[in-house]
Amino acid sequence: MRFGLSAVCALLVASELAFLPLPGIEQDEALFVAPYLHNNPALYSWHIGVHEVPVMSMAYLGALKSWLWWPVFRLWAPGVWSMRLPECLISILTLLIFADVARRVSNSRIALAAALFLATDVVFMMAHLFDTTASLQMLGTMAFLNLLQRRHFAAGFFVAGISLWSKASFVFPLAGIIVALVAAYPHSVRRFLTVRNAGLSFLALAIGAAPLIAFNLRERGATVQAAGSLPAVAPAEKVMMMRRTIDGRAYEHFLVRSTPGEVLPLRAASLGDLALGWYRRTNFQPGSFLLPALLLSLGVLPFLRRSAVIRPLLFSWIAFACTFGSMLFLGDAGAGPHHTVLVYPAPHFIVAASAVALSEKIPRWRAPVLAAICVLIAGSGGWLFGEYYRAARQNGFSAFWTDALPALARTIRQPVAVLDWGIRNGLQIETRDRISVTEDVTPLEGVLYVGHCEGYVFDPSRRENFDRLLSSSGLSISVIRTTAVRGNGPVFCSMELSPGER
Repeated sequence: MRFGLSAVCALLVASELAFLPLPGIEQDEALFVAPYLHNNPALYSWHIGVHEVPVMSMAYLGALKSWLWWPVFRLWAPGVWSMRLPECLISILTLLIFADVARRVSNSRIALAAALFLATDVVFMMAHLFDTTASLQMLGTMAFLNLLQRRHFAAGFFVAGISLWSKASFVFPLAGIIVALVAAYPHSVRRFLTVRNAGLSFLALAIGAAPLIAFNLRERGATVQAAGSLPAVAPAEKVMMMRRTIDGRAYEHFLVRSTPGEVLPLRAASLGDLALGWYRRTNFQPGSFLLPALLLSLGVLPFLRRSAVIRPLLFSWIAFACTFGSMLFLGDAGAGPHHTVLVYPAPHFIVAASAVALSEKIPRWRAPVLAAICVLIAGSGGWLFGEYYRAARQNGFSAFWTDALPALARTIRQPVAVLDWGIRNGLQIETRDRISVTEDVTPLEGVLYVGHCEGYVFDPSRRENFDRLLSSSGLSISVIRTTAVRGNGPVFCSMELSPGER
């Protein structure tokens, strides 16, 4: 198993390194870098002596990742490689812990097949390279399960607490796991649910989540208030996103352009309407075979009721269903791949365990049947990765991860004011934080005003505010430049001001 697992890890790292440097830096991807940039204070910090330690980046997003990357940024300035390369290590660690968890509840064949399916899952790879916190949440899920398996309950719940601080949406997989444990392993839960274990576990959870608790005590439940103010997304749209996640196409449009010159609408009546508009078309056919394999696994579940892996299978199905079910009716939870990926790696274990259990019913054909299933699922994942890579090279990236950002950064020699969301963090990083970047749109001479060109604007109110202030400032636009992406036209529009009539 060690040789096979090493090969699987090598395959994952090779894929990640091939894709890592291609997209530009996205605004939310860089949130954890913000405390290291000028004029970008954290939402909530602790003051320790002369030092200001970031604790919360948003009401539901902790600064754990900023802490973890502190030694990296001390040696290596924030940039594409220093931000994303450590994520490759996190993905490998998650994969190895997952394989160990799977082996402990089943056998080596299932563990290796499940690890192969996860390593060739494009959404798993993309979520680690380019997402703000999903990678840490998936690692937290697997570490939590592994520690519970080893009966280190306090340590497991301490990890769960830290994961909740990292991002409050960890409550979804945590709830799914607890419900699944009670439903699939009731006797074990009753055996180990002593007053001592429960008390220590609760205390450890509180200690791990202490930064989040301290913030909410000071801000009077700001995390809960933020959750209540999230825009509503219909359950049907969340089901669509879950389907796109498991079939591997969740980052089409969102990360890479599906076709040359693709310009997608960035505003709609609701987030769900926006997503449905994007994913109505796909050029990545047929997608990963993991989704149909998962549906088939549900169909054959009754035939595996006497199998040795029936309890792990039930646990995985219940955890999967409860994790996603808890998202369905809470604001926009589940409306993006950074949420739906939190059901991972349950689908991969379910398919692997079902395939191995079924193949054991036909001993004569066990090896070729299992090999065929592995080739089909892993091969479809590899094919889909090739489609993403081809689209990235030929069509470029969406407005979120636009590869026009480095080109824009190379032209800047003066202070910048951004006129739209999605520019500031990446621009500060790409200019090595040597240029003052602000969101103050007051018209001034000597400042470069940068926004998105038509078709890429996220927040038109900023430009409208700028135009209103400009009309009474006595200044006018003297220079206009655009920054284009090869084959996709202008993405950024920048302008300078000088005295005179408009």
